[in-house]
Amino acid sequence: IGKKNINHNKKEMNNYLINKIKKRSKVGDHYTEQYKYLEPKYNIHIIKYENLIPELSNLYKKYDLNIELTDKKINSSKEKTKIRKFTTKDFNNELITLINSVYSKDFELFDYKK
Repeated sequence: IGKKNINHNKKEMNNYLINKIKKRSKVGDHYTEQYKYLEPKYNIHIIKYENLIPELSNLYKKYDLNIELTDKKINSSKEKTKIRKFTTKDFNNELITLINSVYSKDFELFDYKK
């Protein structure tokens, strides 16, 4: 966690994430609820990562920006067979319950399923 080439088991990763969420910053950090960054005075465009290229392209067109996007990976690991060792399937019930509770408003506002 935070270091390269260190293997942590699933229990350690779940505990790490639970701790980070419970101790998240109230003024903003990686674990802060995302809805807190929205302010009514701004015209916010929410772009979902899973639709990054088409949504950004549409946004650029809307503002008449001449920017072309590609789906070519430019920041990928040098390891050709990199395997994710910890995924959402490894979340334990405590972590899932905490995420669903803490980020409930994010799920609702950004139209994601819990």
